[in-house]
Amino acid sequence: MRFQFKGFLGALVFVGVVVASLLAYKQLIYKRPLTAFENDTHPCVLGLIRENNLPRGPCPLVGVFYRLFDTFPKNAFEKHAKDKRVVMITWEPYRVMASEPSMLAEIAEGAHDAVIRAFAEDVKEYGDPILLRFAHEMNGNWYSWAGFYNECSPLDFKKAYRRIVSIFREVGTTNVAFIFSPNCKDVPDKRWNHFEHYYPGDDVVDVIGVDVYNFGSSFVNGHLSIWQSAKDLIGPIYERIVKAFPKKPIFLTEVGCSPIGGDKALWMEDMFEKLESRFRAVKAIFWFDINKEQNWSIWHDSSLSNIYRESTLNPHFSDQYADLLWVFQKCYEKDSPH
Repeated sequence: MRFQFKGFLGALVFVGVVVASLLAYKQLIYKRPLTAFENDTHPCVLGLIRENNLPRGPCPLVGVFYRLFDTFPKNAFEKHAKDKRVVMITWEPYRVMASEPSMLAEIAEGAHDAVIRAFAEDVKEYGDPILLRFAHEMNGNWYSWAGFYNECSPLDFKKAYRRIVSIFREVGTTNVAFIFSPNCKDVPDKRWNHFEHYYPGDDVVDVIGVDVYNFGSSFVNGHLSIWQSAKDLIGPIYERIVKAFPKKPIFLTEVGCSPIGGDKALWMEDMFEKLESRFRAVKAIFWFDINKEQNWSIWHDSSLSNIYRESTLNPHFSDQYADLLWVFQKCYEKDSPH
């Protein structure tokens, strides 16, 4: 009996050490209370941004780009609805080229209300859920709607964003979730340009999006880039988001990895591992499957596309349309705009 009692005490001590270690590990990782979306059970839904035909198989989220003056593509969207897809529209405020002078002040002052209202009415008639992100990467220096080209001020962006949301609400378009979507790095990294200053308000934002790219070992805008892990790229911006907006879900609205300077497959595998273990408030990702500045694509290589598809064998990830519909409902916030 004495030996058994000692064994029992030893087992209790062992269990206590394990529990204490797990708690310490969580504290070591987060160093803060978990947010509602880090604690919840919603899976992370996988999507694609792609120029041409989508690959066969489940693809519940699709990202597309439109100019402010483009008409709503009713036929294309009806096909997406039939195929059980949620579409994310990136709505870019320019006429012909994104390098044109900024239109933000004009939008904010109401000069383009008729165009916005017509689009909102078409989206309302469409009826199925749509994600709308207006003027993404506003904290960079490559688009005319960035603060860098607007007197180094976020004010016009915030006013324009709020006016667009107000028009959609006036029309009664309730099938839209609005995404505020900065770049993962502030360029330039000046205090006035920190993405938090562009935030238009909890009452007009449903989701915080962020664009994340590993440019690898290559030249980007005349500067040498270095290979960066998913943790190093996502971690800093993720912590800033959950600190500033703890009641909002996070989407990786664009994510890509260069094939230059490292192992793209391992980078992807590490990204999925970190999304499950560390970045649990991320509830959707859109892989940028386009050969643009780099060959971001994964569908040209079966080993890469298989990593993406097979991630859904883990219950933390999903390729099901229905697993994102909660975004369009009153979820965690009483002041939800829907």
